[in-house]
Amino acid sequence: MKPKTVSKLGLEGGSGSGVAQGELPSFISEQVEDGDYFFLNVSDSKQAGFSLACGGVERCASSYRLSRSEFRFIGIEYVISGSARVVVAGREFVARRGTLFGYRPNESLLIESLGDAPLVKGFIDLYGSRVEALFSRTAMAEGQPIQYAGTSWMEHNFRQIVARAKDGGAQAIQFCELTAEGLLLHASDEGELNRNRLSNSYSSYLKCRSEIQSNFREVDTVAELASRVGYDQAYISRLFQRFDHEGPYAYLTRTKMNEAARLLMHESLSVKEVGWAIGFHDPAHFSRVFKKTFGVSPKHFVGSVMR
Repeated sequence: MKPKTVSKLGLEGGSGSGVAQGELPSFISEQVEDGDYFFLNVSDSKQAGFSLACGGVERCASSYRLSRSEFRFIGIEYVISGSARVVVAGREFVARRGTLFGYRPNESLLIESLGDAPLVKGFIDLYGSRVEALFSRTAMAEGQPIQYAGTSWMEHNFRQIVARAKDGGAQAIQFCELTAEGLLLHASDEGELNRNRLSNSYSSYLKCRSEIQSNFREVDTVAELASRVGYDQAYISRLFQRFDHEGPYAYLTRTKMNEAARLLMHESLSVKEVGWAIGFHDPAHFSRVFKKTFGVSPKHFVGSVMR
């Protein structure tokens, strides 16, 4: 399927012909100086799991003001530059460079440009049961923005979605939907971090992770980790079960193996020396664990990566 792509300046899109500004859907504001958009399936099928309806990147006029309460999709917007006053379902905040915010279907929404710098933002509109499930796990579901410190990767993702969607084809559309899903997953992680950052148990979990990251060469078991941080082994296991996707020993092993891979790639060390450097005194055991982790022995690791 070749998506319909349009530019507010009438530039050519993926369909091979520009579309006049008057042909844009009504939910695209006319208070935009420059915009690049794509439209995939906007039928809003209730059976969809994760579907990308449309999206774009737009530079808004200084007088930009969008106010609505009727909209079919879950919207995700990201401020690339400039700033705006945003009110989502009665909750107000200022969105600036690095701000990600979103809204549910038919939630009241106000976006109003602030200051002299042009508001430039990317947006994607989504629908489907998985979209709803992922969105509900984010702070955006409660009308709260997410502020990112490093912004270039997020801008790149929005621009990549627009560019690839305009290419058309099943693989390009799948790429766009997977990228959009990744954005929501990352946003849900940020929401979980925000909710747990001040909790005692989360602080304890971070203490365990920090101990592993700093001293993985000297720590070989969860019992040794427990002794260092002053927690019970069972409690540490519960912390990782709650806040991580793997257990404490698996995290310790992965940290050791990542360092081993780095040493093999960048240092002139033998397999035995690398094993010793990360706390393995039995080269055979080190080789078995390394191969289980990466699917290749440490002896052949560099050659397999460099092919």
